[in-house]
Amino acid sequence: MSSIKVMLNYRPDPLGRRSLIFQVLHRRRRCVIFSPHRLLPEEFDPRKQRTRTAQGHNAGRRKELRAINRYIDAQLQELETSIREFSARQEEFTVAELAAYHRQRADRQSLDVFARSLIEQMESEGKFGTANTYRSTMKMFG
Repeated sequence: MSSIKVMLNYRPDPLGRRSLIFQVLHRRRRCVIFSPHRLLPEEFDPRKQRTRTAQGHNAGRRKELRAINRYIDAQLQELETSIREFSARQEEFTVAELAAYHRQRADRQSLDVFARSLIEQMESEGKFGTANTYRSTMKMFG
């Protein structure tokens, strides 16, 4: 049995913001996955595990907080998918293995996006040989 909880890290930065984290519990072991987002305590509802707008937020910040909620939903879905994939194997797994697998999937997606954009840039600059080399390298990764 695994559970995922979205929360703010207890250590604030110098501006009082805290990292948004995903705490994964599995077999009484805990692992924390950090997100790139930092929030003020009044911008996060720990009961709903979602951001909330505070008085005085401008339209840009409200839009950003809505985007963070979409990020939370996507990450929760990714983590739940990873848990289902591990459980389907019917092998014992640790929370550390689950977190490493999740990070690896996220890193792989980032690499694919970066490589595709680099290939497009090379082709737009007329560097077709370099673009083909990058494309071949990416094919080796799967």
